[in-house]
Amino acid sequence: PMLWPLLLAYASVARAFSWGTAAAPRPSRGATLPTQQREQPALELLQRRLRATALHALRPHHQHPLLQYADIRPFTELSPEAQLFLGTNLAFGVVGWQLSSAGSPTLGLLAECAGVASFFYHWEQCRRGGSRHPSVQLALTVDYAFALPAAGSALWYAAALGETLPASAVAAGFAASAAFVAAWLWGKEPRRYLALHGAWHVLGAVAASELASAHAALASALPA
Repeated sequence: PMLWPLLLAYASVARAFSWGTAAAPRPSRGATLPTQQREQPALELLQRRLRATALHALRPHHQHPLLQYADIRPFTELSPEAQLFLGTNLAFGVVGWQLSSAGSPTLGLLAECAGVASFFYHWEQCRRGGSRHPSVQLALTVDYAFALPAAGSALWYAAALGETLPASAVAAGFAASAAFVAAWLWGKEPRRYLALHGAWHVLGAVAASELASAHAALASALPA
């Protein structure tokens, strides 16, 4: 699966948009710096410019309802509840591999990208807290950029099955949507939000898995 390389790539992007970076220790006079350390000031300058540009673009929309997110404090990214919640995103990696194996590599890649973006959005959410932190809103925007195409492609994938669309995929899809809406409406309590939104991840992945299985079965039934 492509999940872990994508996680590492997105981690680099997330690092570029992080609010604070620890200053590198000042070398002693006459010391020779490794190449990586000599390049660090230029990389930090690029990071600051990227962060400033993205945050400046988001600033006029800071109060927009679509950029608000649940405050899960007192939980943090180190809390067992939050770590279990973050782990639900791994289901998208499994589904991405299954979709690719079923002959839909593009949709599989979209599923894995959506899982990676979701993981780092929720990681920032757990780490920063609050409901309007610009760094979390930036990660949420990236999450939207991957989640919406993935969801649209899944609907197209389901429509292509026609009468062979399995009822299990429909049921899982409706259950995932219900969990998402419930987390949005009644997720003020942190544990309830973690449970409901985590269920949205898992049930959405189950629905995609059922679609992948149905497409694989349909393809195997076609004459060679």
